[in-house]
Amino acid sequence: MPLGELKKHIYALPFMPDAIPYITSYYKESWGFCMSHDEFCSLEEGEYEVVIDSKLFDGVMNYGELIIGGKSETEVLISTYICHPSLANNEVSDPSVATYLADWIASKERMPAAHFLPLISPRCFGCSPNHRFTYCKNLSSYTYQP
Repeated sequence: MPLGELKKHIYALPFMPDAIPYITSYYKESWGFCMSHDEFCSLEEGEYEVVIDSKLFDGVMNYGELIIGGKSETEVLISTYICHPSLANNEVSDPSVATYLADWIASKERMPAAHFLPLISPRCFGCSPNHRFTYCKNLSSYTYQP
């Protein structure tokens, strides 16, 4: 493919020439590459071969859940998600912390008063494990936003 056509599929930030943007496409079939603006400007004219080995199909994404029983009917949901594991700040650390916390809670001789429900789910816009809440009858709603 000629460079002019390829450039239509490259995302860069001219106002931050060293930064690599993070672009996703959830609702339309598309493809592209993210790179620094400096790298973008250094591409030479010519023909480029683009190979993307992937599949788009209907299906399910399995996730993890665990119910740790307690002494009351109160439920505490510990929710995290896996979406882009290469983004280690939250996409790997959050499920790791939730898993550790579930293991720590489960190891206690005297179980906490509440039922704990650690949940690791897929995440993208429009993707929610809503079926999970059909048997979370005593769940209080609270979202922490740092």
